[in-house]
Amino acid sequence: MNHWKSALSLALVPAFALTLLSGCQQTAAPPAESSSTGKGGHVIAANTWGVGAYPLDIIFEALTPLETSAGDLSIDLANNEFKVDKVVTDLQNQLTSGADGVLFLGMSQTIFPTVAQLCQNFEVPFVFHANIPADADWPAIQENAYYTGAVISQEYAAGAAMGELGLADGNQTAIISAAALGDYVHDQRIAGFTDTFEAGGGEVVYVAHSADPSEGVQKANDFLTAYPDADMIYCTGGDYLSATISAMSSRPEADYKLYGSDMSPETAQSILDGDVTALNGGQWIAGSLAAALLINRLDGHAILDENGQAPLFDNMNLVMLTKDNAQGFINLMAEGGLLTEADFDTLLYRNNPDVDYQSFYDFVGNVDELISERIS
Repeated sequence: MNHWKSALSLALVPAFALTLLSGCQQTAAPPAESSSTGKGGHVIAANTWGVGAYPLDIIFEALTPLETSAGDLSIDLANNEFKVDKVVTDLQNQLTSGADGVLFLGMSQTIFPTVAQLCQNFEVPFVFHANIPADADWPAIQENAYYTGAVISQEYAAGAAMGELGLADGNQTAIISAAALGDYVHDQRIAGFTDTFEAGGGEVVYVAHSADPSEGVQKANDFLTAYPDADMIYCTGGDYLSATISAMSSRPEADYKLYGSDMSPETAQSILDGDVTALNGGQWIAGSLAAALLINRLDGHAILDENGQAPLFDNMNLVMLTKDNAQGFINLMAEGGLLTEADFDTLLYRNNPDVDYQSFYDFVGNVDELISERIS
């Protein structure tokens, strides 16, 4: 059963609090590992950048089979309301309320050092998903005694896969519709697509950036007018795909092949309707996989890599959807999601004492094939 609690901001953290955080020591003694063999009533503090956007909402809906596998587990979810200043204040409130661990979704790379320091101050283990710190910040964070691991999908590879498919389908010119510059996921997808498509002889004629999804339709109308002869459009997010479909619906003369990253039952239906050629996605399960790492740590059985360090699993590939498996994906989501309770039984020490770094690594690296088999 889900145990959702809406984390309300009870008080704002004064600006000088951040100064105090940055002044704390960078290392600390590791937290005492629980001697529990499982079924501990852990409270995990999680955050979402905002609600109402499918790629964000599904991350936390997908935690259900993990919660069922774990048993007595509570997820304390904070809504950051798309406001940067709420990220730290929400987390401060959650930690003050007694969270046992932190499942952190960082939309900006600059916030990670502050979050890591805050967790250290409260002596609470933490994991990352979807995004990771900038290269310059990684060494200090990985030395933090409370850093427990991270799981991210191969976003560059996601864009590259669409570039390869676009070329294979005979496209020579492409438009990209994406979020604002600086969004790690979208930037990686743009780079992967552009590098691959242009290396294969194609040309990216325009990249449209929207400050937020509400600009998507207008941006689409602009590039449809400016580049009527382009062969294909690659949308790096579901919101921008939906916006492009909407803009094209009023232009019967528009003749582009549409491709996108971020799949949902709605966008999968667009494949079946003939509006979209292909999609890839499923990156939201990184949140559940990172949470499994956190539960193992809280149970006293942290997953460590071959060097005895908290791991970074960056080997997760996205699932490809075409007309051949789009209906299977829609059916699987209606049945409960991409992963099952049995999947998490294999990843949690409390249910599988044989789980280790290699088995966890293999599961993450092969999860796209596992899901592809389920929807085929």
